[in-house]
Amino acid sequence: MLKKLFALATMTAITGLGASVAISGCTSTTEEVTTSDAATDAKTDAKPKVDASEEPADTGPEVCPKPGDVTEADVQQAFDGPWKGPGAPKNVCTQQDIDKVKALFAGSQQVKFTDIQGALSQTCAACVFTPNSAANWGPLVQFSDGYYQNYAACYAIASNDNCGKNLAYFDICTNAVCDETECGSQQAVSACVKKAVSGGCKTFAAGIQSGCGSALDTLDAQCGNLFQLMGAVCGGGLDGGIDAAAPK
Repeated sequence: MLKKLFALATMTAITGLGASVAISGCTSTTEEVTTSDAATDAKTDAKPKVDASEEPADTGPEVCPKPGDVTEADVQQAFDGPWKGPGAPKNVCTQQDIDKVKALFAGSQQVKFTDIQGALSQTCAACVFTPNSAANWGPLVQFSDGYYQNYAACYAIASNDNCGKNLAYFDICTNAVCDETECGSQQAVSACVKKAVSGGCKTFAAGIQSGCGSALDTLDAQCGNLFQLMGAVCGGGLDGGIDAAAPK
């Protein structure tokens, strides 16, 4: 089984899901996302891991990827239920909202989720931040122990809910079977994720292939950063006119 381990307080960079890179074999052009534990005790992974009580005694690189298949029920246990699609795009976030969040990241290497929420207008924030109990999930899903960065919502709008769901499930699955502690390095994690495509996460990899089709490069380009995610879900959709380029 999986347990939730979400980003508790901060983001230090902006990126999309990255799961489709392993499926298509392409090189990702998105920036890396991490969370900071420097001042907030936030965890370094934004996605659930395998429960430590279930890990094998030997946690060296030879258990990367972890054996066994991750099921949809496992992922849903981590989400307290199924992943929920974003619904139709809302037009409640303006360019000014997006620019305020851009300014946060341009001015600091450590941005709190609460700062993002505070920078947005009330109606925009209500769309961007959604509780996990909501009927539709927005860009940042609030759980009792943190936030889930729901890039899959952008993929769902750009393609369909089945595409988004399988990307989210693959993302969580690979985080479970390819933990950096067991793999030993980020390079080993990347190799592990590619193995997981035909291994423990093959169900969701196949779901990506059938749900998203052959347009993964295009989807990655449309959903590669937080601003694109916010614009797609809450700023009028992919063609809503939001300038979603990452700050330089």
